[in-house]
Amino acid sequence: MDKKQKRKIGVIACFIIVCGAVSVGSYYAARQKELIVLRGQESAGDGVTETGQKEDRTAETADTAKADISPVPEKELCVYVCGAVAKEGVYFFTEGSRMVDAVSAAGGFTKEADSTYHNLAAYLADGQKIYVPTVLETKELTAAERIGGTEGALQSQGDAALSSGKVNINTADKELLMTLDGIGEAKAESILAYRQKAGPFRSIDELINVNGIGQTMFERVKDKITAE
Repeated sequence: MDKKQKRKIGVIACFIIVCGAVSVGSYYAARQKELIVLRGQESAGDGVTETGQKEDRTAETADTAKADISPVPEKELCVYVCGAVAKEGVYFFTEGSRMVDAVSAAGGFTKEADSTYHNLAAYLADGQKIYVPTVLETKELTAAERIGGTEGALQSQGDAALSSGKVNINTADKELLMTLDGIGEAKAESILAYRQKAGPFRSIDELINVNGIGQTMFERVKDKITAE
């Protein structure tokens, strides 16, 4: 074999080696790309799964919080409505009800009623007695007594407090309370504030619970008051 043939064979061998190397390189490059794509898909799947788990946990937490919230029962008010109304009687209301609701429940005013005597926007209190007077009954009342409305001096014709001359601490306004011995403006306002917050006095002994009214003051006025 001469030199020319050896050179030709060498060139062919080099060509074959180069082609093989290129093919191998292309194969590994394509394989590398496939691995990268697969890893990306796996990462994306893990992210979606983790996000879904977080959303599920959040939903479970919200559902648990909703389940723990129990409705608070509404306080019931028992009110006696009488006087110049269509249907006298004891009626029940939810907390936050107003005077107009009590009058409506009792069938409304009669034609003789003084519909302006009470403040119809006033809130109701448990155990409250609402007496609706007639126009004739309120005709002689003073301006202060009329403004008092539910806190006014008039409760009913023939009311025991009026017939006995005692001051009804459940209905008296500030001016009437101040007629009691030792009860000034500040103490009268304290009585009204207590009555507004706690409702009508159940007995005259409860007056001691009012701020500023001690045993000594109570002993001074107990024979001049009533809690009808």
